[in-house]
Amino acid sequence: MGEINYTTRSGKPAAYALFRDFDGRSRPVLRTGPSRSKAKTALLEALAERAKPALGRISKDTRISELADIYEAEMLADTELGDQTKLTYKSKLNSIRAGLGGVKLSEATLAGWTATSRRSRRSTPERHGQCGRFSRA
Repeated sequence: MGEINYTTRSGKPAAYALFRDFDGRSRPVLRTGPSRSKAKTALLEALAERAKPALGRISKDTRISELADIYEAEMLADTELGDQTKLTYKSKLNSIRAGLGGVKLSEATLAGWTATSRRSRRSTPERHGQCGRFSRA
């Protein structure tokens, strides 16, 4: 959260500040009140609510293994994905867990993701274009 500033909106005291959302973009958040202090209180409450992590469980301190667990549960519950797709995704998630599972989201780097991705590609046979028991000759 940035510095709290004050103005008026429609004749009412208003407090506003920039807030960095989970997509990384800073956006202004403004709240009004019958007084400057009430506007500030309303702003702080709005910012606290906005700061709650997505899905209620994910934050910068979430480990990648936990994020993989959340994704896997949602993926396995998806009735539109085929069984083979789910097995492929699960295999990739296991590679991610093995390579980066203990890393917090705030610690994740592109280099770490790239290295894990390369290891995963080398250890998983390419199945793209294969269907069930048939394979390309």
